[in-house]
Amino acid sequence: MVTIEYRCADGTPFPVTFRDADDATRRWRCEREHGREPQTPMAAALVHLGLPGAERAHTEVGLVLPPTFRPGPEASGFAYFVDGGLPADVLNVMFTGCAQLVERHGSALRIWHDHCLPAVKACCDQLDAAGDEVSLQALAELQHYGMQLTMIPAFVCGNDLDLLTATCRDAVGEEAATLVASELTQGYANETLRADDDLWRLGRSAAAGPRVAAALLADDPAAAMATLRADGAEPAFFAELDAFLDEWGGRCESWDIACPTWREQRGGFWSQLRQMAADDVPPPRLALERGAKRREALAADVDDRLAGDPATQARFRRRLARVADYVAVREERARWQLVLAGSLRSALLRRGRGLARRGVIADAEDILFLLPAEVEAGEGELGPLVASRRAAHERWRT
Repeated sequence: MVTIEYRCADGTPFPVTFRDADDATRRWRCEREHGREPQTPMAAALVHLGLPGAERAHTEVGLVLPPTFRPGPEASGFAYFVDGGLPADVLNVMFTGCAQLVERHGSALRIWHDHCLPAVKACCDQLDAAGDEVSLQALAELQHYGMQLTMIPAFVCGNDLDLLTATCRDAVGEEAATLVASELTQGYANETLRADDDLWRLGRSAAAGPRVAAALLADDPAAAMATLRADGAEPAFFAELDAFLDEWGGRCESWDIACPTWREQRGGFWSQLRQMAADDVPPPRLALERGAKRREALAADVDDRLAGDPATQARFRRRLARVADYVAVREERARWQLVLAGSLRSALLRRGRGLARRGVIADAEDILFLLPAEVEAGEGELGPLVASRRAAHERWRT
């Protein structure tokens, strides 16, 4: 282990601990795509514990875990990944393995539905059923096994999009090709739009009930809604809410296990529902219809531009057909990534409630500021330690 103390722009010390001296010489990139906030100590620790599960997901299908998916240095909870492309030997294994997967299953969507999704759902079921007898190591491996299963069809989808982009260059030039290819994947039904559409319909129901609409606008909508439900008011709305949460409630609001699930009905959920209940919010499915029209018009335009080169035109049509599943796979994967995070969070909170009952911590969510060994020891009064780590996390979060 090698620790180097860097400095923030204002002079604040920023210590970074690398696994070995070679890591300290590499260029690292802060992961911002899936959240800008630092991880809690538990979340950061579970990334390292889950590595065997992540590796297993890839080796089972003849792939290797890319270096960019391996845990980075310890840096106040911020996630860093090795910057740059994959080594040639890793790329060769990935291309060969993906080609074999396509040969067996036929497409990225079939790889996802036939192999990956059933195993991901099984991971969620095991996490949801896990009791205190299941080690945090086992929980981490389960979750990271499932998370990496969601990445496998992404490699195939990404390659399909790259091939389409290369063909589009012949029609629209280098600069526009990436944007055009991306637009040609739009306007297909997907899980994110389906969730948004269900939430929009729930918002319509909320807006139609004066007491529900007023509770949504309260300073604390979660408390206002709980009171309304306890009073037995608006039973039709709450039945519809329960049906929505049965379908979508297991997902975290972000990829971070510190984020609540929709089923917990915290402020973030009610804020989103309030937005969907506004009078001027159109049905999300309209965006799907507009996207489909844009895609069809653009596809016809590119096809016309390639009419003078029948071989390239035929290649464009084949590759266009292959990306029809791109957004569907991407968004269904995203849904189950959030469900995996929610299932791990729920398993940890169950463990946290047990620690709180024994007086080890004050609140179930305090477990997120402990380390796995501290949880599994389950002894002492760890309130002061939790408070210190919460303060440090909040400092970096802001």
